[in-house]
Amino acid sequence: NTKLNAGGQFTGGYTGSYGNEIESNHGLNFGLNGNVSGSYYNPNFLSFNIIPYYNQSQANSSFQSLTGASGVSATANLFNGSHFPGSITYHDSYNSTGTFGIEGLPNFTTHGRGDGFGVGWSALVPGLPTLSVNYSQNSGSGTVYGTSEETDSDTKLFNVRSSYSVEGFRLIGFFDHN
Repeated sequence: NTKLNAGGQFTGGYTGSYGNEIESNHGLNFGLNGNVSGSYYNPNFLSFNIIPYYNQSQANSSFQSLTGASGVSATANLFNGSHFPGSITYHDSYNSTGTFGIEGLPNFTTHGRGDGFGVGWSALVPGLPTLSVNYSQNSGSGTVYGTSEETDSDTKLFNVRSSYSVEGFRLIGFFDHN
């Protein structure tokens, strides 16, 4: 009852420099970007998507890294299409690069790692107010290139949201704790 789809892209490259004024330098570079998706029993019962990547360095991609970032991100959706859908997410990244900006100064390039986990569930029963509950936690650490300065962050977020329609007016209530 399991259906799987998998694909990926493997990249390789060679760099070299030589000259009478510079030191000779040669290197090989390999990378991987994959995608595994599928479902169990029925896509509305359980569907999932896993994206592993290794040594990706594309500033315009979803990796947002100038250095060889590696990691994995995954999502699972439960009971999609029912009145009680849920989801679970996870991500872990290594060697990622970011930008730290301070107003009036040039941006600094940061280098580090991060991970996170989230879970959410909803009650979407017709004729009743909707209810969504979500919890996520993320952490990261990094350094600014060229310094010994370190950064650490931890975030935990819990929220509850509800909405209902009365006489054409949408009523919304929520609670966020960060």
